[in-house]
Amino acid sequence: MPATRATHWVHLAAVTACLLGLAALGGAVPAQVPRRAVAGAVEAWSGRAASHATTAPPGPARPPSGWLHEGTASRGPPPPARAPPSPPLPEDHPLLSRAAGDGTVNPALPGLLSLSLAAPAPHAPEQVMLSFEGPGAVTVTWVTHPQVSGEERGVAGRRRGCWSRHPAPSPLLPRQDSLPLLVLLILHTHLSLSSQDDPSLRPRILAAAAAAAAEEEDLTRHQRHRPGGGSSAKAACRHLAGLPLASVARYARAGGAGALSAPTLSTGSFSCYAAGTYLSGALHRATMGPLEPGALYSYSVGDPARGWSASINFTAPLAPGAGVRAAPYTFAVVGDLGQTADSADTLAAIMFRGLGGATPGAVQSILNVGDLSYADGFQTRWDTFGRLISPLTSRCVQAVIEGNHEEELTGGKAGFVAYKARYATPTNASRSGTPLYYSYDTPSAHVVMLGTYADWGPSSPQRAWLAADLAGLDRARTPWLVVGMHAPWYSSNTAHLDEVEGMRVSLEPLLLEHGADLVFTGHVHAYERTHRVARRGRHGCGAAHVVIGDGGNREGLSLHYVDPQPRWSAYREASFGHGALTLVNTTHARWEWVRNQDGPGAAPGDAAWFVRGDGECAPGARAALVAGARAEADRFFTARPGGRTVGVGYATQVVGESSSSLTAVA
Repeated sequence: MPATRATHWVHLAAVTACLLGLAALGGAVPAQVPRRAVAGAVEAWSGRAASHATTAPPGPARPPSGWLHEGTASRGPPPPARAPPSPPLPEDHPLLSRAAGDGTVNPALPGLLSLSLAAPAPHAPEQVMLSFEGPGAVTVTWVTHPQVSGEERGVAGRRRGCWSRHPAPSPLLPRQDSLPLLVLLILHTHLSLSSQDDPSLRPRILAAAAAAAAEEEDLTRHQRHRPGGGSSAKAACRHLAGLPLASVARYARAGGAGALSAPTLSTGSFSCYAAGTYLSGALHRATMGPLEPGALYSYSVGDPARGWSASINFTAPLAPGAGVRAAPYTFAVVGDLGQTADSADTLAAIMFRGLGGATPGAVQSILNVGDLSYADGFQTRWDTFGRLISPLTSRCVQAVIEGNHEEELTGGKAGFVAYKARYATPTNASRSGTPLYYSYDTPSAHVVMLGTYADWGPSSPQRAWLAADLAGLDRARTPWLVVGMHAPWYSSNTAHLDEVEGMRVSLEPLLLEHGADLVFTGHVHAYERTHRVARRGRHGCGAAHVVIGDGGNREGLSLHYVDPQPRWSAYREASFGHGALTLVNTTHARWEWVRNQDGPGAAPGDAAWFVRGDGECAPGARAALVAGARAEADRFFTARPGGRTVGVGYATQVVGESSSSLTAVA
């Protein structure tokens, strides 16, 4: 090899080494703070805005008669200009990263959980979440990354015959998202050094650079869904098998002057899963109960031999039928959240309302209609999302349902492995047998969470379960019937328009028969509220639908609507935000939608009163409506034998199925 060519290759090697070193250090470089939204979120979450959280939500002193009458929503001037969609916050952002010493606290949220970071604690619990379990009980979930001693490692190895540690990324390898840029930089450097020696190399190197970058970008897109080493239960937990780990929740009722009752210990279990080279931490869950409805409790989670989380306070859910007339019940409703600066704004606005207790408008529970983390196969993004929402979900019970982005490829199959492993749902109490659809009760409402991405056809297990669940409904005990699911049946936005028409045709007759009041959906990244609707039109015996897929995800807003606005659409706007539903009593509920851009505590961008039994549904009209809906379903599915009866998830689209061709028969 000529000396000049050898010199060029030496230079190339040196540049490559430098670039690899810079890429390896990329995670340590502080990310630019994403605009004022994060600062606002941190300020609200840190408790500095707590003094304003006791303000009652605006609204008329007395509920008006009728259905969906406009409240005191600010109509005034047009909304301020919206910023472009923000990208996901980097994984080392203070809102997403593990805190030094204890994963249940974040240094960007001082004082929230009152933890000391002075002494790093091994095996620190993080990503703490409360979920509905059943009457008088809640499930708490958390994650640990066990710090194993040499003695424990030896014991585990003898039990299993071998020991396989969690694979750690090499510090000399660049992060995945830096590889395309790295390839271009290396080849560009080699081009500048080599083309002087041989001009014919220039076009060949440029072509190679473009091809390498395109191939790497395609690889990056698909690598996150590759099964790698498989995902069997044995393989998933090989890094934890045989370790003496405990999953314990310790809780006590709070009395006067901060006194606590004798603590109760509840021992649960842990699981884990694998996706490609990713091995999850230990995913713990335990049940706390029986709890006294409405009482304040203090709890911590962990392992008696390895340490506990901080003590966290929460208010036990009220029992169905209890307190509905004396104390209104408020849901926070959110969808398509993700983990961007806009997501942080949404969470901060919910926190600003206050959590639990007797404060008017304070949030008693969270209803999330799906598309949670937007991990899309990058499994570490499930961990960062868990840290982002934990300051809220560790103190307020939540219910979630799967969206299309919860479907990922694991072990070569499209499914919901991470969603099922990480989120607890009351499948046993509701007898659904699956976390993809279930139901639960609040003081005055029966809430049904339907699965867009589970079979919803006329002969499906989901439809049979829904029929049985609603047949047992006691409207004297839970007068309100609220429904949550991901993809909307009624939306005038051009995004995902009529995407799950088959689901509406199949399941709407059951909701109409049993008089569903409110249906919350997401999927469309905008806000819309309808009048009472049924069978694709406005009808006094139908339910009101609200699209709330504007939580703040990285894909941005769905800006385009059908023109003119349909008669059944009451209000629509493409802005990020969240909603709050307050069930005031057995007949009146207050709905508010708050824009992020207006700031915490601002007047709602849209508000309305929902009124049950107001006379809009004429005598005999419901029976005729249900009969017509059933006939419509018979015609629809008879004309589409073998048609698709499940929504198209994200992983299904990635592996090549066309959603446009499938939704024609959906």
